[in-house]
Amino acid sequence: MTTFERLTITIAIIIVVIFAAVSGGIFIGQELQKQKSLAAANAAFEKSHEVENEVEALTPYQRCLAVGGMPDECKILLRGLDKTTQGK
Repeated sequence: MTTFERLTITIAIIIVVIFAAVSGGIFIGQELQKQKSLAAANAAFEKSHEVENEVEALTPYQRCLAVGGMPDECKILLRGLDKTTQGK
């Protein structure tokens, strides 16, 4: 075996090792990203239930104020809703 052949084989082995390392790194990175994404989605889902419970605990007047309504506007709006529900 000549020196050139040894050098060629050594370079080929180095290239294969580098390719394997890069491929493994990409695979591990994708898995870590999937785990982070799943954890974030789970946290958002749990937070949505907390927010939903907080909103359900509010009175209609408090909900109107929470979305940016002015106190007088909310009173008028809710008074109008009461009249329409009474007339069913």
